[in-house]
Amino acid sequence: MRILLLLLSFAVFAPSGMAEIYVTSKHLVILRTGIDTVWGSYVFAVNNKDAAPSSLKVNIMMPSQMTDFFPQEGVTKEEVLLTDSGLMVEKEFAPGVNVVSIGFRVPSKFGRAEVSFKPQMDIDSFTLLVPRDSGTQIQSEGLVLGNDEERPDPQYQPYVSKNILKTGEAFTINVAGVPEGRLTLWISGGITGACMLLFGLLLACRTRPRVQEALA
Repeated sequence: MRILLLLLSFAVFAPSGMAEIYVTSKHLVILRTGIDTVWGSYVFAVNNKDAAPSSLKVNIMMPSQMTDFFPQEGVTKEEVLLTDSGLMVEKEFAPGVNVVSIGFRVPSKFGRAEVSFKPQMDIDSFTLLVPRDSGTQIQSEGLVLGNDEERPDPQYQPYVSKNILKTGEAFTINVAGVPEGRLTLWISGGITGACMLLFGLLLACRTRPRVQEALA
């Protein structure tokens, strides 16, 4: 509920002179980890200042490493289109502030993942939330650790943008501490087995001539 209230407040700080319907300049991403996976929710708000429903067609930023996406709040799957330039939302929005949330999946390897975004508009304020005490570690040059005032929910740790995120200037969030599945164990076991096999072959090649000399 506190996260929803945070999004609803975005329109209050929207710049003056905007069109009758627009995406507000404050954006939110929530990250959670699963086995070899980072699950995310990209949340933003559309403010329709008109008294009647209005249509909006807009490109939105999603991770370049994304392997799947799914609408969560405010849009249906028919209103989210995958294009050559990324994801596009095309929808008729009701008057007022409309919260939109789209989920995504990013795979990880060896407990780490990169989540890279390229803003499709200038973002005045970007907030990243990760569950507290989850073991998830975040590192990004464009983000800093947020304070208590920037924490909409005590269960989450906030990271906030240091400066305005400019259109087209990509930034990367490095995620560590992702739970690892059996694939990592299989790879480690395979490498260990290959090393043991190689060692055995080398040992056999070195000892074989000595055995032949002894028999002679």
